[in-house]
Amino acid sequence: MRAPLQQGFTLIEVATIAVIVGMVLGLAFKGRDLMDSARVKSTQASAIKIQSAIALYHERYGRYPGDGCTGSTPTTEATCKGARDGLLNTASERIAFWQQLSPVAGVLSPADRNTPLGVQWNVVSKGSNLGAADSSAWIVAGNDGSQPTVDIRYVCAIDNEFDDGEPDTGNIRSSAAHGAGSGQYQQNDRCWSKGKTDLQTLAIRILP
Repeated sequence: MRAPLQQGFTLIEVATIAVIVGMVLGLAFKGRDLMDSARVKSTQASAIKIQSAIALYHERYGRYPGDGCTGSTPTTEATCKGARDGLLNTASERIAFWQQLSPVAGVLSPADRNTPLGVQWNVVSKGSNLGAADSSAWIVAGNDGSQPTVDIRYVCAIDNEFDDGEPDTGNIRSSAAHGAGSGQYQQNDRCWSKGKTDLQTLAIRILP
């Protein structure tokens, strides 16, 4: 009587499968790293596009968008006749800022206000909740900076790649504390090792 054939994988087959699985996992992790890196660069590019639109508006009209607007929905550049101090320190000015860049001057499209991080840019003044006390204007990813909305890994990576890597100084700031612990980052930190559920603000200076 013939012995039944044994079913199963040979050692070579098992090793081959392990190599293939390892390659697939490696490609998946590499793909995720590339996507994260692209999102960091795209976020910075998005901010630069807004800054360029501001410069173009200033060159065209001799003032900054939103500055001097007492109403939030100006229909023309000449509508805003208030004091022009180079700041966006009222709610009307900050809302009119987007109105004048987009439909009024046409130097920015409504879609350009969207960030690659899944939220919109908003304008705040005086670095609200960002460790800044100077009279300046910032674009913040999400809301007005009062409620953190961005994964700290992206905030840390953007600050380290394009500014000084410190959350409370420079032209890129956040609500994170300085350091290497939870809810913190610092220059040359290992940004991608941080918890993705830790949300912080992300702000980039636009004026002056």
